[in-house]
Amino acid sequence: MWTPWRRRRHSAQLSAYLDGELDASSQDEVTDRIVLNPASRAALDEFAAVDQLVELALAPGHLPDREAAADLLLSRCQATATPPAAAPAAARRRHLAPAVVASVGILVTAGVTFMGLRRRGLV
Repeated sequence: MWTPWRRRRHSAQLSAYLDGELDASSQDEVTDRIVLNPASRAALDEFAAVDQLVELALAPGHLPDREAAADLLLSRCQATATPPAAAPAAARRRHLAPAVVASVGILVTAGVTFMGLRRRGLV
């Protein structure tokens, strides 16, 4: 029967075995256990898979050449770019109306403010 501390010790030995951190006698003992016990072999395979995942996660990523990437991006943008179409006159007037209304509103507000200041004698 495996007690929790023996299981923990066994896991630590398997991890050390996988990393090559055991001395010769401990390594022989763990090797025998791996050969004779399928559960130990499965646990070692799991540790190896985790080590491989960690190694892949910590590996530096591949960065493309920035000039080549910029050239590729520019060529794709130029290939898909279409010349801008002229907006119809009605659409231009629709966009112009809010700007005119806002400008008139600002002028009226400025005029009222100026008259109020002048009436008080501040201007």
